[in-house]
Amino acid sequence: CLVGLEPLALGGQGVASAFQRARAAWAAWSRRRRTAWLQNPLFLHGLLPLLLAVPAFLLHQQIAYGAWLGEWLTHGARAYALAFGIWWGSWMLGVALAAALLRALVELGSWAMARWRPQQAFAARLGLEHARLALLYLGLPGLLALRLTW
Repeated sequence: CLVGLEPLALGGQGVASAFQRARAAWAAWSRRRRTAWLQNPLFLHGLLPLLLAVPAFLLHQQIAYGAWLGEWLTHGARAYALAFGIWWGSWMLGVALAAALLRALVELGSWAMARWRPQQAFAARLGLEHARLALLYLGLPGLLALRLTW
């Protein structure tokens, strides 16, 4: 049934169902808006890897050169900046790969839910999206912290 003709085909029930769909869409949009800044590519693929690269790079400097500025003092500012750029780039790649893997899992889970329980597919997708963001923004720093302390 066409979306515009559905209220005509269902009689009075079509108006109520259209209202319920509009209300559900509004609620979903407002939940999604709260996490929209977390899905910004500059934040996800720029700032998050930067926040992960800084402690890892400083730990590397401490281990390899004996101080946070050891490479700067030994080889100069250019070598220090290049080394930090390599660390940041590697964390960008790692975050992008983790995000791609989690996106694939969300899509697979959404497909499975739409196939087996279509009434709950939209709510399940929102839950999977929130879980994906939590794993990215809490799981990756948690793994780094675990690696640094273990």
